[in-house]
Amino acid sequence: MAERLPGTGLEGPVLVVDDAVGEAAEAARAQGCEVAVWSRMDVPGGAPGTAWPPPGPFGAALIRLSPSREAFDFALHATVSALRPGAPVFVYGAKDEGIASTPRRMEPLLENVSTVANARRCRVLRGVSTGVAAPAAPEAPLSEWRTTAPLDLGWGPLDWVSYPGTFAKGGLDPGTALLVRHLPEVRPEGRVLDFAAGTGVLAAAVVRAQGAARVFLAEPDALAREAARENVPMGAFVPSDRWWEAGPFDVVVSNPPYHQGKAETLEVVASLVERAPGALGPSGELRLVVQRRLPVGELLGAAFGAVAVVADEGPFRVWKATRG
Repeated sequence: MAERLPGTGLEGPVLVVDDAVGEAAEAARAQGCEVAVWSRMDVPGGAPGTAWPPPGPFGAALIRLSPSREAFDFALHATVSALRPGAPVFVYGAKDEGIASTPRRMEPLLENVSTVANARRCRVLRGVSTGVAAPAAPEAPLSEWRTTAPLDLGWGPLDWVSYPGTFAKGGLDPGTALLVRHLPEVRPEGRVLDFAAGTGVLAAAVVRAQGAARVFLAEPDALAREAARENVPMGAFVPSDRWWEAGPFDVVVSNPPYHQGKAETLEVVASLVERAPGALGPSGELRLVVQRRLPVGELLGAAFGAVAVVADEGPFRVWKATRG
């Protein structure tokens, strides 16, 4: 995308969407364009994510292909709602991320969709905004993307709120379900953090199981936070990149992510394990669920005095770690 920009005749202001590395925004600025950046994800040490783009209107948009179809559909609709009619929209991504099938997802909202660059197993697509995606209720544009479905955490079904692209599509994945069945006990006045909280499943389970415990949530996805605010109204949110500063906690619970796009990485898990001892009280506990094939036991053993497996089912393990 950055290589293609010099030949596009780009005119600003430009909305750059989900540019995690910042190269597309830098390339647009190099063309003399005013640039606004939108991401639903928090930038560590930088700007927090937002659930909806700035209002614009923008003269062009550059969109990094999202990791899921639902997330891309949302990002595209939201982006087009902030554009002037006739504004070019560029979408870029790799072939193994689904860029080859993306044109048909763009065509309901954009005219003249075509491939303008194709190299190194990546493509840049271009379409032109027609203005048809403007939200029906500009003062509450998220309302048309909000969904509810029954979710049973073991205490009967709840009306669970989710948005496109949230973890497990706002449902209960097998790993989280296992951890819900093996939550630690918390004293009534205890402080519990749900790390990488998503739509708030573990936080809600703690509230149901433990009653009066004080629950905090750390989640980098602004759209997931919107859902969690409704699902766990008694919860308090802490910055996703400085969550440990809100301690000490009696318990930290988590089903931490171990993917960045298609790549598998233990970066988030390792950061959680490294920070947790300093964020826990003297008798505090980290309890997390991960796939058993991941070398999490080694990480926990290096950071904590006592480590144990409290549940082992299917591909998942629930780990308990304390200072010992």
